[in-house]
Amino acid sequence: MNKLLRALALLAAVCCLTWLGVLWWWQRTGRNVGESDVVIYLVLLPLALLSLGLALRWAWRSALVRQAAADAASVATAAGGAVAGAGAAPAVEGADAQARHAWLQLVGASVSSVAGEAAQLLEAAAQGQPLPKPDAELVNDEGLPVLCARIGELDAAVQALQPRFDDVLTLLQARHPEHLGIGPDGSVWRALAALSPVLQAQWDALQRLLPAPAQPVDEGVIVRRQVLAPLPMVQLLLCWPAAWGGFEQRLGRLWVEQLLWPRPEDRPTTCTVSVAALAGDAQALWQRVDQMSGSKDGDGHPDWLLLVACHSDIGPSRIDALARDGLLFDSARRPGGRVPGEGAAVLLLARSAWQAPAEAGVPTVRLPRAILARREKSVEVGGRVAHLELARAVEQALQAARTEAANVPALVCGADQHSPRGTELFGLTLAALGHLDPVEDMRLLGRVTGHLGALGPLLALAAAREWTLASGRSTLALGMDDPLLRLAVLVQPAPAERA
Repeated sequence: MNKLLRALALLAAVCCLTWLGVLWWWQRTGRNVGESDVVIYLVLLPLALLSLGLALRWAWRSALVRQAAADAASVATAAGGAVAGAGAAPAVEGADAQARHAWLQLVGASVSSVAGEAAQLLEAAAQGQPLPKPDAELVNDEGLPVLCARIGELDAAVQALQPRFDDVLTLLQARHPEHLGIGPDGSVWRALAALSPVLQAQWDALQRLLPAPAQPVDEGVIVRRQVLAPLPMVQLLLCWPAAWGGFEQRLGRLWVEQLLWPRPEDRPTTCTVSVAALAGDAQALWQRVDQMSGSKDGDGHPDWLLLVACHSDIGPSRIDALARDGLLFDSARRPGGRVPGEGAAVLLLARSAWQAPAEAGVPTVRLPRAILARREKSVEVGGRVAHLELARAVEQALQAARTEAANVPALVCGADQHSPRGTELFGLTLAALGHLDPVEDMRLLGRVTGHLGALGPLLALAAAREWTLASGRSTLALGMDDPLLRLAVLVQPAPAERA
């Protein structure tokens, strides 16, 4: 309906402009207008001009597509294949087709963002509200307010959690005396405060889905535990902001452990848990996910993954660091810079063979293998902004999902509209996804959330999951927050037998 209205509006605009021009010309020349003049100039001429404009637009876009294909071929030849999947499986000749098209189940997702949960974030991206605004506390080196996407609720959350934060800091310093006298920046506490409720929510959801432990068997004198099968393996992958050093990473991991298991005896008896931390390394994170998607049951890989990420640049030291590195948004000096943002996301993934309990009523979506790409140069470096690597990643992601670009009905990504990431996305959609309506079919989360680093792809996947569940159709999720790394994955509805 929206496309029809826009087509009618375009036709009306062409007709009005043509009629005004023709009437002005007739009045100036004093032409004696006949019936044939009305038909030719007021009916046929507007239609001819509209057809000519549409033909020129089609020819221009076709030329761009051919040029993009030629550029992609030359880049592939020169660079030897700059783009690869997380395990490079989709591009390997003779690789097992089942492994190339392996998939996981995205069972749950919780989000903390400036707009709220995933559904609210999608709505905010559609409406363009709330937009980042000048911060009341943070200023740049000229003393002017910094444009930020601050989560207002975190001020009270940090204050409420501060006693527990202090206890964890004291415990960390007792275990690692080299950290005595060191305190984290306020942005660290804000990131952990954003993470706490969403991590707790997905951890509780996982515990409800795990089978109950086997009951002890009483044989009179001997009481033994009946072991029917190995306990499920659960791995927490903690993806911390790239700016966090060893102190902040240890503090974050200790906070997660204290949040989920305040005492050693609180560790669950229903599963085996391992925790791994990755400091801003989104590539290593998705390689772990890829290993699980291509693995078989009982091969030592986890049965469940909890992907955990948080981020906050809302703090004086982070603003100073961004300004010092020339990355901070400034309308006059760096209009394409980063807008500081904050938030957290936790995704719960299960193997493709997992069956949800009938009474659980858990909606799941299908997550084919994520494709990773690495740009030749940072998107934040000046110059021409290419989209070739992103386009090839999307192409391979669609191959992994066994579909084509024309069948993609929606797109969610972390791009914005003020930085080169928006230009990169525009080039991709123009070349490969021209059927998508920018208003109806695309959600640019970055215009609302600001820059979120390694958190961005998880936020895009959570939003894509929400859109897929609501619409019943696939959603293409793109991770574009990193200066170099790009991620593409098509989130699909659950197979019919699992719906």
